[in-house]
Amino acid sequence: MPKPSRNTPFTSELKGSMFDPDDNDLLLSAIVGQPLLIPNGVMVSPTITVPQVNISSGNLSFDGTINILGDVMEGMKVYALNDIFVGGTVEAAELEAGGNISIKGGLIGNSDSSAASTLSMGGKISCKGSVSARFAKYVSIEAGTSIVIG
Repeated sequence: MPKPSRNTPFTSELKGSMFDPDDNDLLLSAIVGQPLLIPNGVMVSPTITVPQVNISSGNLSFDGTINILGDVMEGMKVYALNDIFVGGTVEAAELEAGGNISIKGGLIGNSDSSAASTLSMGGKISCKGSVSARFAKYVSIEAGTSIVIG
């Protein structure tokens, strides 16, 4: 026969989650975010991490911070109430943040030459804070404080 298990109570240090008022054995999310399993409970972080943004993930809209480990592919839209971090490159996509946008790689838009030889932008980056990237080409960038291109 197996040994009876111990009933371990939840820790009181659970940021972003709360006890159900009707059941102390049930945790509820107190904020919108990503659940993180910790010893003796679950915390909810107002950050979501995704491997990349493409047609399989779809467009993203999140009331917190978005951490994208890889690239944001052409035609995709990403909106974050707080910050957006991109570990790769942004290709002709739209990013909008209430905070800062940080891109480890660069920004590449599309250029189309019309009969009047005007240049149209294929990517748009806008935020209320600062934008930083390694390089930028054919992209519209608007920032509340600063734009830093390496």
